[in-house]
Amino acid sequence: FERNRPYVLGGLALVLAQALMIATLWIQRARRREIEARNMAILRAAPAVMFLQDRDGVYLDYHAPSRNCLFAPPEQFIGYGMPDVLPPHVLALVKPLFDQALKTDETVINEYELDVRDRKRRYEARLVRCGEDKVLSVVRDITDRAAAQAALIQSEERYAMATAAGGSGVWDWNLDTKELYVDPRLKALLGFENEQMPGRSEDWGRRIHPDDLDVVLSRARGHIKGELPSFEAEFRMPHRDGSIRWILARGSVMREQGQPSRLVGTYTDLTDRKESEQALRQAQADLDRMSRLAAFGEFTASIAHEVNQPIAATVTHANAALRWLGAQPPNVAEVEQGLRHIILDGNRAADVLGRIRALIHKTP
Repeated sequence: FERNRPYVLGGLALVLAQALMIATLWIQRARRREIEARNMAILRAAPAVMFLQDRDGVYLDYHAPSRNCLFAPPEQFIGYGMPDVLPPHVLALVKPLFDQALKTDETVINEYELDVRDRKRRYEARLVRCGEDKVLSVVRDITDRAAAQAALIQSEERYAMATAAGGSGVWDWNLDTKELYVDPRLKALLGFENEQMPGRSEDWGRRIHPDDLDVVLSRARGHIKGELPSFEAEFRMPHRDGSIRWILARGSVMREQGQPSRLVGTYTDLTDRKESEQALRQAQADLDRMSRLAAFGEFTASIAHEVNQPIAATVTHANAALRWLGAQPPNVAEVEQGLRHIILDGNRAADVLGRIRALIHKTP
């Protein structure tokens, strides 16, 4: 043993080294299987379809959650190039992206449409270089997302058209942070750009006409405390050029865990309506004044007619009495009769004035 000690120890060391290497390989293999299982689970969970291609565009491998996700069976594209597989309009879009992906380390993204089983679908393609001579394409069906985005855009456009036509918008007051979001159209309505108007409630409070501010705050507090069923207030806000805009604000309180957290509502520009109402009131006042002037003119003409008759008769009888007095000899009887007519006409004029006085004093 002493003579063969080096060989024995060397053999034991070799055995131990081999055992350690075998254990390391088993551990590495187990870790690799674990990583592969995790990667496969990630691939199975991913809704995207993946294609691996060489630098010539030939399809080498693929992954899909199911065969129904593929635009063609694997045997129709594995081993084939893109010109043999893709429709011309898709090839014209994807080929430049493929060439770009081979030249950069960044992900190249674009969208395209493709008919799959007699239905037009929209896809998003993400291409990234894999190594030096391969490209990995990750293709995701975004048909539903694109439709939802289009519907959202249409809804926002309809809302914008409706609110712009009606001079309306929305506002949202956070009662905890005192932040106040106001539709940018109201800022434009007051002559300001969006960034020129801060988003704090106290800043907007200073924009309200001082004579209206207390009423607005009182109604807002009353609704927040539950004393009023809703918040509604009309108030004035000065425009940047000094003119006045009339605003109608309506809102309701939002609660979290039973406590008021936000006051959310709408605003409406009432300026045109207020100006129309003022113009209508002015027109009615002018019409009433003109009607009174016309009635007064007719009334004056009637008075003049009623009073002129006894006055004219009085003058006529007075002239006749003067002629009878100037006769030779004077005709006293005719003069006496003329004076009696003058007395009667004077009484007639007094009666007319009395009736006018009674009409003015609203007597029966």
